[in-house]
Amino acid sequence: MKAIIVKIKKTSSQKVTYKLEIPKNLQKYFRKRTFSISYDTQISSDPALLSIPAISMVLPIAMVSKLPIISSCIDRNYLYSVNKLSEIIQTMYPLLKFEGVHVSKVKDVKVNGSNIAIFYSGGVDSTALLLRHLQELPYLITIRGSDIPIWDNVQWKNVKKLAKQTGELLNCSGNIFITFENPLNLRMLGEDFREVLNSEDWWGKIQAGVTIPTLAAPLVDVLKLRRVYIASDIPEKINIPWSDRSSIFNSLAFGDCEIKSDDGRKP
Repeated sequence: MKAIIVKIKKTSSQKVTYKLEIPKNLQKYFRKRTFSISYDTQISSDPALLSIPAISMVLPIAMVSKLPIISSCIDRNYLYSVNKLSEIIQTMYPLLKFEGVHVSKVKDVKVNGSNIAIFYSGGVDSTALLLRHLQELPYLITIRGSDIPIWDNVQWKNVKKLAKQTGELLNCSGNIFITFENPLNLRMLGEDFREVLNSEDWWGKIQAGVTIPTLAAPLVDVLKLRRVYIASDIPEKINIPWSDRSSIFNSLAFGDCEIKSDDGRKP
């Protein structure tokens, strides 16, 4: 096998399960090849949107291994944005190469939505972002499985409570809670590709900014979203290779919904 194959194994009204077919030499970088993302609300039934989080998950590995990604269906706007995204990543890491996403069907997803969402962790950056866009009455999206490990029930309970209280206090449109099952062996990826990334932090250097925003893709048509805001980890003027930044986020879109990041500074 000379490609990474992404398949949707099973879907329900609030959960999607993916199956990855990985070349033998890359299998050590995955703790599991079947993984799920769960939502506490209804999600899309459209495979063009549902496939996006899994494609984003394997994109950095595809680039370091110089392999294409194969999937059955994808949204046209996301496919276009992946090409822009890969150019940004290759500028940061010149040794990488993008061999493309190859699909059987490209679909034009049009939602014509008017609603807004914000990725909200309860931290300073996401709270400042929320306050800057409060007049847009956003939904608050909070993730378990990224900064908050899936096993940490106490921290998740506290953050979930904070997010609900914030949403109620500021009259937001509602809370969305996502449980994200990360299938990657981040330690081994960081060790084996530290020379390529000049760091052992695989998640921060190349993965987080590519993957986290796409967790909103299965919500786009259900919530009628036109924009999703996310706080950048570092200001764009700091010129170091890092995935959690505005240039990465702002290159992403799916359907007619855009990802938008800002740090409150004028360009």
